[in-house]
Amino acid sequence: MSKPNLKEESSKKIEIETKEPNAINSFKMNDWKPTSTKQKEPHHTNFGEDSIDRQEMQTAFSTALNLDTKQIEEWWLDSYDTTSIYGYLSNKETNQFYKVSLKWIKNEGWLPESVIELSKLPEHI
Repeated sequence: MSKPNLKEESSKKIEIETKEPNAINSFKMNDWKPTSTKQKEPHHTNFGEDSIDRQEMQTAFSTALNLDTKQIEEWWLDSYDTTSIYGYLSNKETNQFYKVSLKWIKNEGWLPESVIELSKLPEHI
């Protein structure tokens, strides 16, 4: 029996449980890394459209979805707490909906935590 390729093993999609309504599939990847940041500590989440924080969030969303930032439509962004956020997003080309969670890693940047593929967006959006 041969050993699995280390690269293949390090980028495995890991299915996770979710209680999110309308979930089709939910996963995380064990090779996600924080986006590099230009921000200084203490970090304060800034959802402003032109903020560096928002640009770095978009990069992390792009990493999590394996899509170019221009392919992603943002529908709703919010926070769980002071270091964790989520976004309801869609792929502009396929209209697939997602909920992506990110966590702020001190001095490193936004780390994708999970992706939930959705059959539709929640009613409040």
